[in-house]
Amino acid sequence: MMATPAQATAGPTIVTITDGQPDPETANVNVGSTLQFNNQDHTDYRIWGLRVARYLGIDVLLPARGSVTLLVDTATEKGQSSYELFPTNLQNRYLLANRGIGPFDGGGGGGQIIVGP
Repeated sequence: MMATPAQATAGPTIVTITDGQPDPETANVNVGSTLQFNNQDHTDYRIWGLRVARYLGIDVLLPARGSVTLLVDTATEKGQSSYELFPTNLQNRYLLANRGIGPFDGGGGGGQIIVGP
């Protein structure tokens, strides 16, 4: 049985990350409103492929035990897009960048964002 996506609200649409998994897995957000990710884990995450801006996709850094709030750009194309969570070690980002290695290892969870009116 599939869960019903969380409906967009007047305030921010909130996605909570616990054990590398988003809750809700699918969230609705309105154009011009905000989308907030709250990280309950002790792991930093890279949110990859999120489409809430006029550009094709953006990467967002979600710090361990932190949160990030994004404005859904009014030029965002309506519809469904997927994103992935990649565990990221911020403490080693300089070392990894100098070795040409991406700042993530292994995969995490992922979810869907549905952009509406």
